[in-house]
Amino acid sequence: MKNGRNLLMLAHPLSVTLYAVVTISQPVFARGVMEDPPARNWLCGVVTKPDEVLYGNPEFPICRAALAPDQHAGYSFMSVQTHDRGRAFVQPLPENVCGFNSENFNNGPTPWDTVMDWPATPFAGGRQEITWNIQWGPHFSDTEEFRYWITKPEFQFDSKKALKWSDFESEEFCVVKYDDKIPNANKDVVPLKNSAQFRTFCDVPDRQGHHVIYGEWGRSQATLERVHGCIDVAFDSVNLPAEEISRAGTNSTQSNDSVIGSDPVTPDAPDSNRQNVSYRWTVETADPNF
Repeated sequence: MKNGRNLLMLAHPLSVTLYAVVTISQPVFARGVMEDPPARNWLCGVVTKPDEVLYGNPEFPICRAALAPDQHAGYSFMSVQTHDRGRAFVQPLPENVCGFNSENFNNGPTPWDTVMDWPATPFAGGRQEITWNIQWGPHFSDTEEFRYWITKPEFQFDSKKALKWSDFESEEFCVVKYDDKIPNANKDVVPLKNSAQFRTFCDVPDRQGHHVIYGEWGRSQATLERVHGCIDVAFDSVNLPAEEISRAGTNSTQSNDSVIGSDPVTPDAPDSNRQNVSYRWTVETADPNF
């Protein structure tokens, strides 16, 4: 009977259910931030992490105003991005400059659009380097360009006013093109794939005082993905609050008889609230060949 049962079963039609396996391709986003000079989202996001501000270890007090209102937004410091052609082509321009009304921030302001007294990094005109750190989404193969704008010569930074596009020059002072098929073709961009960085080089216009550089990292038309950010820079002066000087590192220039820079110092300003305080040191030498 056992064998007969098996034969009976084989006499029935074989029913087979087929399942379709569908693979959904998720977009892979580029993520990055300008590291050197440090953009606002590098200072308040990487250097000072949101949890340091929110949970009692505020080494960078200036970041509290930017990061405290939203306990989660600060962790997306590398994701200030849109899918468009950016400042040079989008019309009308979005309301918020530094975040470009980023999709990841509900098309509104980011923490780095916050109106406050942003610290500025010592800087100068002439050929300068701007380095992007893209370790959170290291897209080299479809990187297309980097673009930079700077505030106008008459711009006066105001810690109580939001940045406007009219504060900036209408034309980029630097456009750096990149093709990963010939990565060494453009001397003004150096891909560092081991460290997930791009070094870009630009001729920066001369300015005086506190200015802002708005920058974009753009990918090819296949994605039209673009990452945005702002760098606060101080021309001809050290414009960092006292707490930030030690975080800035060495940024010095040398002439024949003096060295001017911003190495860590221990300032003494007992009558100051330590906001908007600038410190500058000069070391003189009697040796003209120094």
